[in-house]
Amino acid sequence: MSDIHISQDFGRYASDPLRFHVEFSKDDHIGRNAKLEIISRVNVKDSDPANASRTLHTENFNITSKRFETTVPKALLPEFAYRGKKIDLQHVVRVTVDDAIFFDSKSEADLLIPALEREGSSLEPDAEKAMEPKDVYSLIRNLSVLSLQQKLAMIGAFVVGILGAVGNFLLYIYDAMITTSPLYYVSSDGTMTATGMGAFAGMAGFYMAYKRILRSYISVSLRKNIPMIEPGRDYRLEEFITAKSNIDLQNLTAQVVVATVEKGQYWRGSGTRRRRVEFSIPSRAVMVLDKTVSRVPKNAPVESYFSDRISFDDIFTHLYPHSMLSSTHGLSVTVEFRLMSDDYADIERHIGSKYFDPDDFMVPHETDQVS
Repeated sequence: MSDIHISQDFGRYASDPLRFHVEFSKDDHIGRNAKLEIISRVNVKDSDPANASRTLHTENFNITSKRFETTVPKALLPEFAYRGKKIDLQHVVRVTVDDAIFFDSKSEADLLIPALEREGSSLEPDAEKAMEPKDVYSLIRNLSVLSLQQKLAMIGAFVVGILGAVGNFLLYIYDAMITTSPLYYVSSDGTMTATGMGAFAGMAGFYMAYKRILRSYISVSLRKNIPMIEPGRDYRLEEFITAKSNIDLQNLTAQVVVATVEKGQYWRGSGTRRRRVEFSIPSRAVMVLDKTVSRVPKNAPVESYFSDRISFDDIFTHLYPHSMLSSTHGLSVTVEFRLMSDDYADIERHIGSKYFDPDDFMVPHETDQVS
């Protein structure tokens, strides 16, 4: 049992600070220095997690009696905790007493934070599939609309990719049969060294060029002055993207999907090849536009064919707001604008959390209320 007990309570009003009560059971704690910290953590759900933490508030004090009380303003506290598929967002209060050279006495407790209730009626059944649906297209149809210059560029990218992969494979054979150097192989723990990275880079370069060329049937770009996305306001697709069809298109679909994305890292490999691997996984998604038009003629402004009003109201009650502890750990909000045609590769453009005010996710809106 800990020699330090922490309790906490809110005042009568929503604006009241959070009050902490700390009790010290050991007499020799009296007169020692101590500190109270508010700490946020991202705990990654993996067999070898790379977690992250950040201290939001620290108060240093001297223990003058067995009971210490203090308050922390709500503005300094995190607004919600989170339990997800791959990460948990946890907040704790920790009290540490400076009473040892190496292992100070300490105690911590989960921070008392009201739950952020989220609705589920408008959620997509599978957030990952909603954000990354299977792209089914006809390679022959895609190639048939390419110019001669684009076809030559694709052939060139393919040749470079194949030569890079073959060259590095030959280095692998040389390494495996002639040398004892570990420079040119893929190790048993899955870590890529020179050969593996070279082959991967060559094929990845070809794949990126291949996808970019296949998507040239429409020219799409994000607008320079994208508006902030707010509850209670309607938008149109043309406020976010501009697009021009380079061919006649049949059955063109436009979708806009918004998702809460879990971000974190885990460890892979061992020894000198141990490394962090980043992940970004959609955990909750809402589709705010899904419309198909029968035909878009060549050189037409595509966005003008999707003039329906778009309401983002549901995302503020169904998704979690941006809450990143670092550039790699936490929750973010992503909007995907997607154009899809029957026989052609999908085209996506994305915007992120900076177009949302996190406070809009925290308050009830008129659209949520039932009379």
